[in-house]
Amino acid sequence: MTIKLRRIHKGLFGRLTMAVCLCAAAVLLTVSVQPSQAADYPSKPFNYIVPFSPGGTTDLNARVFEKFWKETFGVPMKVEYVSGAGGQVGWDALVDRKADGYTVAGNNLPHIIMQPIFRDTKFSTQDHIDGAIAGLVTDPEMITVLQDSKYKDIHDLVKAAKETPGAITAGVVGKFTGDWLGLKLFEDATGADFAEVIFPGSRPTVAALLGGHIDCMFGNTGDIKTLGPENVRTLAVGAEETPAVLDPFIDQIGAPTAHEQGIEWYAAIHRGLVTVPGTPQDKIEVLRDKVKQIITKDAYAKEMQKVGLPMLNRPGEEYAEFIKKRRDKIVSVLEKLGYIKVENGEITVLKR
Repeated sequence: MTIKLRRIHKGLFGRLTMAVCLCAAAVLLTVSVQPSQAADYPSKPFNYIVPFSPGGTTDLNARVFEKFWKETFGVPMKVEYVSGAGGQVGWDALVDRKADGYTVAGNNLPHIIMQPIFRDTKFSTQDHIDGAIAGLVTDPEMITVLQDSKYKDIHDLVKAAKETPGAITAGVVGKFTGDWLGLKLFEDATGADFAEVIFPGSRPTVAALLGGHIDCMFGNTGDIKTLGPENVRTLAVGAEETPAVLDPFIDQIGAPTAHEQGIEWYAAIHRGLVTVPGTPQDKIEVLRDKVKQIITKDAYAKEMQKVGLPMLNRPGEEYAEFIKKRRDKIVSVLEKLGYIKVENGEITVLKR
């Protein structure tokens, strides 16, 4: 009886073992022939979120992409404006979208670093690191006035802002943005005190300057196209060298660097492209590869020059690492300026 039971168990074990092996083989076969999630990707149009108003520098970059998107991806993309709060409305909307690889957005540094510190945002800086596709532009800050402004050089402007603190109006796009930080860094470098005037996008800021409603504008090199170089003078550029995209306009706008004029002021906005956090990695890699194909085209570089955007490509993982490094740098700058306190890795906001 005992021997018989053993034989029954042995036979049952053998059949179970065989069944398990057959199932395992079937699973392996299925996995080996199962296509990746990106095999038929992309197969429908993309949405490209521009988190600023139409006609601004972020929009200009999106419109350049639009010229090359369909021939590279095989499907078109549609520009979608979701603007407000210096980009926050658009980036909050991005994280609510389906993580299927069909929504991308322009992103801006240092905006995406500062806003989660000072505001209640849906998005985090880590979302932009995880969804990083490519860095596209490094755009130095500029201080610009009208051609007939009484401020003939940057020293005239600084002198006036010191003599009458808070009386000289300076337009910036959004609070806790690159323009806003550029203004604060300039005040720190010079001791000047401006009255900041916050606008929702570069287009209304441009309109305010051209209409004589503000004394100066803290913007970017790309704004020269919308300002019209015949209308303005740039008193200072926050970089070691004046960007080459301004060369055609130098006779009209001037555009010396602050450094050349004895002021150590450096500020820039970095722009790139991201997708929804949680998008499958294989789709992110397709996005990175296709976008890299676009931004390395000579025709793309010519279009960027034409619209006045200083191109600086940081593909894929390189852009993700760049955002991480900039986060550390911006936190350090904000602490130095007295806006935050960092202790044991925790950030406390001291003023807004």
